[in-house]
Amino acid sequence: MSLHDATTTTTTTTTTDGGGGGFTDVELHAVTGAKRDDEDHDSQGAKTIDELFDERIGQANKAQLTQFALSSSAWFPAAFLTLTSVFTARVPEWTCASEGACADVNTGELMELCDMDRELWKWIDPKASIVSEWDLVCAHEYKVQLADSIFFVGFFFGAGLLGQLADAKGRVYGLYLSTALASIGAILAAASNGYWMYFFCMSLRGFGCGGLGVASYVLCTEVLGVKWRAVLGISTQYFWSAGIALMAGIAYTLPEWRQFAAFAGFSGVAYIALTFKYLMESPRWYLATGQTDKAQDVMVQLAKASSRSNTVKLPPLKQQRTAKGLNVTAVFPFPALRHRLIAMAYIFCITSLVYYGLSLNVGSLSGSIYMNTFISGIVEFPSHAFAQIAVDKLGRKMTLVLLMSIAAVGVLSSALFSGSMQVTVSMIGRFGIAGSFNMIYLYTTELFPTIVRSACLGTCSLAARLGGIIAPGIILAQAISPALPPIFLGAAAASACLVTLTLPETQGVVIEESLAGAARQNMGQRGVGASARDIGFTRLIEEVDDDVSIFSHESERL
Repeated sequence: MSLHDATTTTTTTTTTDGGGGGFTDVELHAVTGAKRDDEDHDSQGAKTIDELFDERIGQANKAQLTQFALSSSAWFPAAFLTLTSVFTARVPEWTCASEGACADVNTGELMELCDMDRELWKWIDPKASIVSEWDLVCAHEYKVQLADSIFFVGFFFGAGLLGQLADAKGRVYGLYLSTALASIGAILAAASNGYWMYFFCMSLRGFGCGGLGVASYVLCTEVLGVKWRAVLGISTQYFWSAGIALMAGIAYTLPEWRQFAAFAGFSGVAYIALTFKYLMESPRWYLATGQTDKAQDVMVQLAKASSRSNTVKLPPLKQQRTAKGLNVTAVFPFPALRHRLIAMAYIFCITSLVYYGLSLNVGSLSGSIYMNTFISGIVEFPSHAFAQIAVDKLGRKMTLVLLMSIAAVGVLSSALFSGSMQVTVSMIGRFGIAGSFNMIYLYTTELFPTIVRSACLGTCSLAARLGGIIAPGIILAQAISPALPPIFLGAAAASACLVTLTLPETQGVVIEESLAGAARQNMGQRGVGASARDIGFTRLIEEVDDDVSIFSHESERL
């Protein structure tokens, strides 16, 4: 569960009818309920939260960064709880029950595991994983992937339902409830007395993980000013990647699957216990739900870090204007927007499929599963950094094409090699797909006008979760041939690369706010003499329908 699955509820001050992110109906209720107060505050110099951040508190002061770190730290247990099955469902080593028992009586050659009677072989450590404890091999091998799929089904529903709960009850409430549910699922799985109890626990753990990332990402960005929100929001992915690398070392010290599953569960409990006294609720959520006094208190606490005095007095808060969003079906009458939506939904699905497919297939690579998992976490650090830089230097479209091409070549190549070379090319593929997952959310938000942006992003995120559900089925193809999963995953990445080529470049373009205008807009045009390198996050280009000329102006960094 990464930014990949969390950023659907970020962001904007728009609301939607049909899914997606941002504040929902509670925000409209707050606007209506607080209308009279806002009018009074306006006459007394009331400020929005972003105005206070900009003028009085700071964009990212010490208190804001502390809150950012506290909420972003949830990505550590999120990584443990999301990728637990990498170690709990691995295939451990086995040996012959007695000398010569595994040899074919006619040829003397060692037989395949599934060609022997069960009494002829044994697991070296029967408690190493669910595979060895419950003999989930041969005819029962599908149960491993079935459990992984039900995890992502739970994730699918958890992201939607718990995300809405975080809107209704609070970001901290949603974060802690999601973490608690995922942790309970992991702890119960560690104590399960059979496969089907484990199966049920996987769905509960997935349900909790689905809401965990959503609430954490929104909470960590809502205490930041506009100038730092995008940069630090993407930086949460470094916590996720560090969690993967750390998980590998911990799993190595806990070789029995029940021990590691219990650790993953208690890591979530520990996160709640350690942050409970210090983590503050989002002032934006308080304000959106009409709790102005509580929002003011949080803002005062944040302001103290920028003041030499313990007594801080801030102007009253006013609710920021909101715009009613449309359902995702509003884009269907416009072929250009419809194509963008379908294309991005496909890209999201494939990106999730390849990312989680590589994560679950790491045990099939040559060498140690622990070292390979550690490397896969570390390789994501330069991937995220590259994506952040390349989107400005190369543009959104070409960055995605490049990263997805790297993923396709790396993953496909892993089917051709063995040993350390197989690991190397597979990690190159990991670099590409992790970077792709990092920047497709930015690209998607720039392809659609504000009025449908959240709904379209939410639809694409749902497609990503479908990719996660499908991924374990792809891994099951290794029962036919170990080369099939990387071939399928690499071909899928290549197809997503081709689909990306059909989309327009969005860098430096201010999209029209009307659906008809956005559909007609020539998004590929940057202006006379302008190149992708000339236009970064700080440069925008505005097209004016009544004039063929193009006007450039400076804009604040996202």
